[in-house]
Amino acid sequence: MNYLLSLIITMAASLFSSQQPGGFEIMNVDDFDLLLQKGNIQLVDVRTPDEYAEAHLANSTNIDVKDASFIENANSKLTKDIPVAVYCRSGQRSKLAASILTKNGYKVYDLDDGIIGWQEAGKKVIK
Repeated sequence: MNYLLSLIITMAASLFSSQQPGGFEIMNVDDFDLLLQKGNIQLVDVRTPDEYAEAHLANSTNIDVKDASFIENANSKLTKDIPVAVYCRSGQRSKLAASILTKNGYKVYDLDDGIIGWQEAGKKVIK
């Protein structure tokens, strides 16, 4: 019982901490698109390589958040001097990735509804 309570408190603290100053910013499709248009951003698709091959945003790098070496891969491909914009299929995995990247010193922006929301808004993808 204590383990379950401890787990719930840890999960709640983790969720709360991502919303504090210095955490990542969750953006809607239009704001995310404007961010990308401004440039000087590292765009990362955190889905699997197979999902990435089906369709992805232009100029994105694929770094699978479910890969055990996610942060090592991110550190080898990204620089902490330039903000990172992350997305996934629906917005769930990208929030996990944003949390991990933020805790490792990156400034991160997250596409709230993922590539599904992006496509529903009529935005272009690479197939």
